[in-house]
Amino acid sequence: YDILAETATDIGAPGNDNVTGAGLINALDAVSSALPNNTPNIVETSVTSEIEENVTVNLTGAFEDLDLGDTHTLEIDWGDPNDENLTMLELVPGEREFEFTHTYQDDGLAPGNETPSDTATILVKVKDDSGAEDTQSVETLVKNVEPIIDPTIDVQVTVIDDNYDGDDNEGLLITIEGSFLDPGNLDLHTGTVRWSDGLSLGMDDIALGDRTFSTSRFLSENELEDNFPEIDNDDNYSPDENFPGELDEDDIYKLGVNISLEDDDMGMDTKPFEFFVSEQGRTFIPEML
Repeated sequence: YDILAETATDIGAPGNDNVTGAGLINALDAVSSALPNNTPNIVETSVTSEIEENVTVNLTGAFEDLDLGDTHTLEIDWGDPNDENLTMLELVPGEREFEFTHTYQDDGLAPGNETPSDTATILVKVKDDSGAEDTQSVETLVKNVEPIIDPTIDVQVTVIDDNYDGDDNEGLLITIEGSFLDPGNLDLHTGTVRWSDGLSLGMDDIALGDRTFSTSRFLSENELEDNFPEIDNDDNYSPDENFPGELDEDDIYKLGVNISLEDDDMGMDTKPFEFFVSEQGRTFIPEML
């Protein structure tokens, strides 16, 4: 009674409030303002336990607050080194549960921290309109995804001066192009190509977000003849498929490459390819080994 007498205000029309009852309208506010504030208490938080990079996690939770009239603000720090934005939400009065989603584009700090997976610590904070707050943390494991090289490549051959006279400046410029898959939007990639004669070469720079690669090698006439086997089409090299007819009269050589592609978080894929070129610059690519 003392609290109501000292703090409650009469918002009704002049007269006997025992008749109108209007003086009871703000009784809850009056009592709440006079009593000590209760701190909200997070009682449950749950998040997807593990995901692959560029996949969404689902965060749910609930909290309690004995002050029924309080309003609350939720703040989520996702522990994402590539996205420091906080998720903020004003809850409607009485709402005590929440659900949010977030996508981790990389498994750790980009560009690459050379780890196959990283743990993200998510901080959940709930604050009432008096400034009282509670915080709880949960963890999710974000895993790197290895790149996958497409099983088909394109080989382009340019004849450099086709007067084959043994000059090392004359031969074939061979360019290999291909593509790969990787859901990690922030991953950087590098590649190497090991040729069947033992030479290893790097790839052209692969831009962030690009999913294609290219590499070139010049083979002189002497290198081609000395380092790679010559194939006679009449020998039916493949039991299932002969060379195209336009190669029948050409000098044909078999070339092999192992293409390796690595991301900046220790993910790697390697695939072998073989193809045939003629000194006249024509090519034939069988199915992948």
